[in-house]
This record gives sequence, C-alpha cells and structure tokens, in this order.
Amino acid sequence: MAQRGGSVDTVVKFGSEVHSPVTDPGCVDHLVAFELIEAARRIHFVKPEGRLLVNPRAIHPLPVLTGDLPVTHGLLAVLEDEGAIFIEADVLACQAGSPKSANVVLMGALSTGLPFEEAAWIEVISGRVPPKTIEANLRAFELGRRACIEGVCEL
Repeated sequence: MAQRGGSVDTVVKFGSEVHSPVTDPGCVDHLVAFELIEAARRIHFVKPEGRLLVNPRAIHPLPVLTGDLPVTHGLLAVLEDEGAIFIEADVLACQAGSPKSANVVLMGALSTGLPFEEAAWIEVISGRVPPKTIEANLRAFELGRRACIEGVCEL
C-alpha cells in the first residue's frame, strides 16, 4: 500500500454508533504501529486508557537517509513513557516462518483486546492469505497472541 517511503493509515470503527470515518485526537482505543516513527506521529489519537501496540523498528524517511534531516533519537523512551507495548513483530514473524507476516503478528496481539473470538480471526486469516502461506500466517497470529497473553502486552 505505501510506496516510496510513504505511510498508510487505516481506521477501523465498529459499534452501535459510528457516524463518521474521521477519528479525533484522544479517541482511539487501539493503535497498531508497524514502526516507531509512525507510532510517534499518531500517538495523540490514543485515548488515555487506550492501547498502543508498536513494532520497535525504525524505518527512516528518505530525508534522514540522505542526511538532509537528523535521525530522531529517543522515540522508544517517549513511546514507553506513553505506555506503548512493544511487540517484536519482525522477530516473531521470522520465527513463524515468514518475515512478511509481521502484520499478522501485530493482529494477533491486537486480537487479545478486541471482542472477537479467536476462531473468527483464524477463519478470516485463512480465507484472505495465499493458500501456501496460511500455516505461517496462523503461526504468526498465534505468536502475537501469545506475546500478549504471556505478559508482554498489558491489557
């Protein structure tokens, strides 16, 4: 979805009273960030009792890579002070057998805080990924869930 270093924002709202796809600052229950800079850019959307799940990886934008802007230091500490929960999605995805499944690891972590049965997540994942990747993606999902259930994530 993102190309040339751009970012992608996806908002999912559900409930009995969803009137707009627009999200106001301080109103988000769960924010999932695939890397540190995006987490820092969007943290103001998370409500005080909300949950911020972050893959602690930094993808530096092109101006940083070319030396036009300095590297931002201290993001881990800032996010940690804000209550971020760090999930080593890249590491867990490799353990699952597919480095490309880091997003599914984070979905597994997210699933522990949403009101959907685990079986529903498994059914959707199995129906949406290429058949040859189902097993690795389901392992990635389970590793993300387990990371939260076993205490990495505080619900």
